[in-house]
This record gives sequence, structure tokens and C-alpha cells, in this order.
Amino acid sequence: MQERPRLEGELLERWAAGRLLAVQEAPYLASALLALRPVLVEVPGSQADPDGPLAGYPVDAGWRVHIDPVRLAVTAPRELAYWLLHQVTHLIRDHPARGVRAAGAQGGPPTRATAARSEPARRWAVAADLEVNDDLPDALRPERDLRAGRLGLREGLLAEDYWDRLEGVSLTGVRDCGGGATGQPMGGAGAQAAIGTQESRLLREETARRVSRWARAHDDVPGGWTRWARESLEPVVDWRRELRVQVRKGVGSAAGRVDHTYRRRSRRDGVVPGVILPGSHRPEAVVAVVIDTSQSMSQAHLDRAVAEIDGVIRAAGVARRGVSVLCCDSAAFAAGRVMLAKEVRLLGGGGTDMREGLGAAARLRPRPDVVVVLTDGWTDWPERAPRGCRVVVALVDGEVRPPHWAQVVDIDLSDLAEG
Repeated sequence: MQERPRLEGELLERWAAGRLLAVQEAPYLASALLALRPVLVEVPGSQADPDGPLAGYPVDAGWRVHIDPVRLAVTAPRELAYWLLHQVTHLIRDHPARGVRAAGAQGGPPTRATAARSEPARRWAVAADLEVNDDLPDALRPERDLRAGRLGLREGLLAEDYWDRLEGVSLTGVRDCGGGATGQPMGGAGAQAAIGTQESRLLREETARRVSRWARAHDDVPGGWTRWARESLEPVVDWRRELRVQVRKGVGSAAGRVDHTYRRRSRRDGVVPGVILPGSHRPEAVVAVVIDTSQSMSQAHLDRAVAEIDGVIRAAGVARRGVSVLCCDSAAFAAGRVMLAKEVRLLGGGGTDMREGLGAAARLRPRPDVVVVLTDGWTDWPERAPRGCRVVVALVDGEVRPPHWAQVVDIDLSDLAEG
């Protein structure tokens, strides 16, 4: 394939019409759409094949859209608008870097062109496409739009979650969205990038502000975009530290309680002749952990949930006694009292009902002072917190929020694969 200098004549008009329609459908992405640079690439033997190598108008990491002129000449503005929104979403959400982090020990999507059709590359390409397609305007969707439901998956997840769920799934006919989605080099991409690394970062920040402002004034912004904007603009909080702080607050409150007992004589005994004074007793705080083991929790979520139990035990200062651990899907399963995370045996795997999990925690004896719930939030909750318990929710997906009576700590999904 060989590049040509620029668009001209009818091709330029088609490009302008498609981009204008994309801006009209998603005004909050206007700056990003206007930053795209079209690059004509001659495809030998091209016949405007809808399944050709450039049929999806792929982008490289430099914000250049690779265009087959034969294909563009017959592409309707509505279809072009769809692909421009699709590809700019890959770039805005930084899918190449996220793909490498998601793959973790598997090395991420390959970076060599010879490995472009490897299983990790196809898997991340599909995962990223599913995240993108969840948030595209319905008015532009083609019939062949790849959706999570067609693969038997729940919609509205992040690409990292789709990556987990696509493990072992046979993936064929994956469309090439270019290096802007996977980070792989593209043929004929030797020219200077339209947007550099620093400019990309600034453009993402500007887009996040645009999305946030538009969402406050309109109700047509997809949930995935509002979530992305919120996470991009809010300051990053060390969730591990915040989780420990919340648990310590609950433990400190319980430790501050003082009761009186006649099992221990008062140190002031004898001050009042003939009267036996009770001694004081400071109860030791009791901590319980409820782990969401439903199908909506990926293996990465569960691995992190179990690993965090060690931190909870240390934060609570109850290492000698350990913590009671319960697993919960649509029912609660007692996993026992543990001293180390590796001792936990996860049970369940069905639907989710945290009313069962918190109810089981409240029935433990002794009753816990603090209940830590590790969940993705896709569950029913009781109307109020268990009596006498402080509930701390470690949330691994910020889209669905727990009730107001719970103390919430948002866990960074991109950090789940880290130790």
C-alpha cells in the first residue's frame, strides 16, 4: 500500500460530510474529531470491499485516518461518521496502552507487524471494539455492529473486563482498527504524526471537560463517556490507603467503647467499703469481609479481592484473631475465619444479592463491628446497614453506586493486574 498526499474534490467533500455528521451526533467529541488527519492509502486491487483491509477506516497512534480512496468514494456520510466516532473513541480512551496493561503476564498485544493476527491482538481488538460500540449513537449503528450481547456478554463493561471474558473464545473475522486501538505499527505509516504524545494528553483532558459540561446540560451522553470523563478529571486517590483508613475508622470506633463487667474487679475496689465495684472492659473489634463471587465479577476482580484481605487484616489490627470471610452470589457462603488471604476458598458464581451477604454477616457471633464488602456493585442492597455495623464497600466498578449509608472506596480497574 502506498500513501497519497491529501484529499481533493469529491473525496474531500465526502470526508467533510461524514465528519460534520459525526460532530452533530456527538458534539462533546468535536475537538477530537477535528484533530483527525485523513491519509489516502492506495490499496492494490481495491474494489470498495466492505471487508477490505481499510474498510473500517483504521487510525494510527498519531491520529491519522488511513483511507482507501476507492472505498471512500462509495461510503455514505452516515457510515463514515460511524467509523470516525468509533476510531476517535479508541484514541481518546488510550486503548493501546490499556491493552498492554490488561494482557499483563501474556505480554499484551504484540508490537511487531508479523504478530498482528496473533490471539492476544485479536482478543484485545474485540474487547476494545465492544467498549467503543457500547457508547456510539444508535442513529449511526450499522447492522453488522459488533455488540457484547451477540457474544453472550453483558454490555456496559470496560475493555479490560471484556478481555477477561473473551479468554478461550474463538475470534474470527476481526476488523482492523489500526494502531490507535492496538498499538501495532501500520503499513505505509511513515509520515509525521498529526498529533504527538503531549498533544494527545491535552486533547483527552479537553474532551473530558467537554463531555462533563455536555452531560450536565443534556441527557443524551452515554454512560461510558460520563464515567470516563469523571475518572479522567477527578484526582487519583490511593484506594489501598483509603480502604485501610475506612477500616481503621470502624475499628477505632469499636475499640473506643468501654463496658463494665463484674468478671473483673475495679482498680478502685475498696474506695467504698462494703461495695463491690465492676471493672472496665474494652471489647476487641470484630471485622468481617463479604466477597462478591457472582458471574459479573471477573477473575481479575476476584484475585484482587482476595489479595486485599491481607491488607484489611493488617489495617484492622486483628491479625491474631483474623477476619470472618463470607462469599456471596445469590446466597451467602461462609468461607471461615482466616489469617492469610491464601486461606480463602471462593464459593459461588451465580447471580448477586448483597442483602444475603450482609444479612449473613450480621448474624455472625460475635457480631462484626466492621463489614468490608468487595463487589462490582451489580447487586441488590438492603434498605439500611446492618445494625451496629460500619459497612465499607470496596467498589471495583464505579458505574453502579452502593447505598448512601455505605462508605465507598473506588478500586482502580487498571490497577487490578498489579501486585
